Amino acid sequence: MAEPSAARAVGGSRDYAAERAALLEQAAAARAEADAIDLSAEAHRSRERTATFEADANARAESSADAARSKIALQQDRFKAGCLAEGLDLDGEMVEVGNRPGADDNKYDKLMSRRKQLQEDQKQG
Repeated sequence: MAEPSAARAVGGSRDYAAERAALLEQAAAARAEADAIDLSAEAHRSRERTATFEADANARAESSADAARSKIALQQDRFKAGCLAEGLDLDGEMVEVGNRPGADDNKYDKLMSRRKQLQEDQKQG
C-alpha cells in the first residue's frame, strides 16, 4: 500500500497559524467596513424612500377613486336622463308594474319595470 502524501496527511505541512491570521485579517476588514456604515443615515434614507412610495401609492389610489366616482356619477346621470326621456318622474310616487317579489322598496327596480312595460307597449302599439 502506498503512503499518503505529506500535504494530505493529518498534521502535515499546513500552516494553521498563517490561515488563522488571514481569516482574522478578513474579519477585521469586514468589521471595519461594517463600522463605516452610518446606520442613522441609512435608516433616514429608508424612511424617505418609504414615504415617497407611500405618497405615490396614495396619489394613485386617489386618482382611481376619482375615476370611479366620475363613472358612477355619469351612470347615474344617464339613468336619470333615460327615465326623464321616457316621462318618468324620479321624485314622484311610483306605482309598481307587475308583482315581482323584493321590488317593493327598490325605486330603480320599479323604474326599470316601468321602462320595460313602456317598451313593450310601444312594440304592440
